[in-house]
Amino acid sequence: MRTSRIARGQTATVLALILLMLSGLSPQVRADDWKLVWSDEFKYNGPPDPKKWDYERGMVRNGESQCYTRSPRNVRVENGHLVLEALKGKVFNGEVFNPFRKTKTLDSSVTHDYSSASICTKGRESWLYGKFEVRAKLPDQAGTWPAFWTLGADFPGVPWPVCGEIDIMERMWQWNGDPMSGIMTVLHFKPLRHLNLSGTSNSLFRFRVTPVQGATTGFHVYAMEWYPDRIDFIIDGLLANRIFLADIDNITTDNPFRKPQYILLNLALNRRNRGFRDAVFPAQFLVDYVRVYQKKGAGL
Repeated sequence: MRTSRIARGQTATVLALILLMLSGLSPQVRADDWKLVWSDEFKYNGPPDPKKWDYERGMVRNGESQCYTRSPRNVRVENGHLVLEALKGKVFNGEVFNPFRKTKTLDSSVTHDYSSASICTKGRESWLYGKFEVRAKLPDQAGTWPAFWTLGADFPGVPWPVCGEIDIMERMWQWNGDPMSGIMTVLHFKPLRHLNLSGTSNSLFRFRVTPVQGATTGFHVYAMEWYPDRIDFIIDGLLANRIFLADIDNITTDNPFRKPQYILLNLALNRRNRGFRDAVFPAQFLVDYVRVYQKKGAGL
């Protein structure tokens, strides 16, 4: 007997919760006395608030297909949401900066086939510990790669992955054509002796993928609670991943997750995705709000 897509999705969600409980993670996360210290509710129209956000520009990392711009075609606030939009079409960008290699190219002939946007709080705000939260609706097109994440505030002076990276929400694929997304949570840093922690990269630590039903059809809340002893990743109030900082202390002499980080929101393109095709465009990553909280023992 064939099961429905909804039934398969519910089964996967139940199995994910069972795996969490078997691994010793509590599926329920309490909302305690967090104090809101920074937010953008996007209750305005126009470009993102320049007091809160800066832009990444150019072909930035991972050999991705898009050129990041600050054009309102790619990034804007409207109808109460931040819109990050990926487009197909030639775009000119004379300045191409790759902070991972610390190189900048100025070339009046530079054009790119795809454009999108990435914004960040670098130079505006960074935080050590706290609760970082986004409510967002993800694009449903194959090959789109939305993310809510943080980087060490000392980047690019301290190179990646030494600076540390926290991926709070990174959607890299959908599962078997269902309206379900695999949400990745993981830390990146450089351990001693290039220790291979994940089997795929010497910078991935405690990689976990959580299935989320309806991530592309409605808004969901993706959060990180970052304490001096651990980092909890939480999706719609349920604990998805937990990493203890002492485990990182044991394999590096300079734990980057005991230093401030800044926020990034971006919509990248992964043409290596099996379902990627030009017909997917335009694609939108919609953000309802971004909030940062702190409390005694976690930043205050």
